[in-house]
Amino acid sequence: MLSNYNKSIINDKNYYNFLYDKKIALVGPSNNTLDTNQGNLIDSYDLVIRLNKTFEIPLNIQKDVGRRVDVLYNSMNISDYPKENDLTQKRIYNLKNNGCKYISCPYPFIYPFENDILRFLDNNQNKIPYHIINLNLYKYLVNSIKGRPYTGTCAIMDLISFPIKELYITGIDCYISKYYKEYRQISNNKLANLRDNNIHNNYSQLMFIKKLACINKKIKLDNFLKKFFFEKESKIYNNINLKPFILNNYNLNKLTKNKYIYYTDKNINNSDLFIVKHSLNYENISNYNDMYINLINKTNFKTFDINDNILIFIDFNDNNKVYNLLKKHTNIKFLYSINNNIFKYIKNISYFRSFNFILLNILICIILFNKIIYVDQNLINQLSQKEKDIVLYLNNINKIIIV
Repeated sequence: MLSNYNKSIINDKNYYNFLYDKKIALVGPSNNTLDTNQGNLIDSYDLVIRLNKTFEIPLNIQKDVGRRVDVLYNSMNISDYPKENDLTQKRIYNLKNNGCKYISCPYPFIYPFENDILRFLDNNQNKIPYHIINLNLYKYLVNSIKGRPYTGTCAIMDLISFPIKELYITGIDCYISKYYKEYRQISNNKLANLRDNNIHNNYSQLMFIKKLACINKKIKLDNFLKKFFFEKESKIYNNINLKPFILNNYNLNKLTKNKYIYYTDKNINNSDLFIVKHSLNYENISNYNDMYINLINKTNFKTFDINDNILIFIDFNDNNKVYNLLKKHTNIKFLYSINNNIFKYIKNISYFRSFNFILLNILICIILFNKIIYVDQNLINQLSQKEKDIVLYLNNINKIIIV
């Protein structure tokens, strides 16, 4: 069998061409797909991809999960569930007759997967084109989640490594829910063991998928995953109201028209970008940028240097004296004052133990510009995990894009 494998062609270029610019629905066997009535939506995608033993879709749930199987990601593991995942010659024949165009293995040709893959290759005899995940991609995924990924997690990672147009994920929740009964019956104890054992951990995979979905705009989540990932952050964000603390009201749409707003700590000169930086107690504002946000104001200063070419200056100081000095002695057209009570307001939000001013600046920019804010990853790295979760939610709902 090994000689057959070595002589066979695993041509990822073929899979590349097969997936190129396709809108894909990846459908797992979780029971959270039931009563969703999304079957027609799923079948409207260019390709419908399913997992493991989803060889035939029962008629009674097709209204929820669709009916097509264009690609099957199968672990090829015949030991965990004997005779269930086994791609026998008969099953391969039936899959081909029912329109399956590709069989993909989510695990690479290394121990402990190679014997299962060889068994499939021997049964398949090139009846259905096949694809095996790239070894380096798999190693990256293992390192990211600190364990062995589930079939669904591997499929997600593998698919987005190709130039697809969209990936809709449904029915994959890393064993938060049971399978739908037509797929497999499972006890609560077995389910708990699948979530966390010496091989797999579902939490690290869920967080990886969450981050991936936030960063990669091609990924679309079903309603179950959206609620699971972002319900808390959604409530927090929707209950934060910073508008009353911004004391001036200007329309900045014309000022940033045809420009990308980029909040960064880097020195960049690009006519397509509207650069936003922050300052601590009027630090570095003699340097040019389109906009500065200044915090930690000391009132005993005598003077400070400021670049007159700055278009917008935001000052966390509602001291009229400072505001009047800026207005009188600079050419800055748009001056904003932020009422310092904003900090007390933020501290009263129980979700945060602390609140980094970088997140506060992001929220203020969203209000002022009312368009997508591009935010430097280096700034995001300075936030706490709870703050990063808010940022990921903002990225997911297209308020910001992390770059």
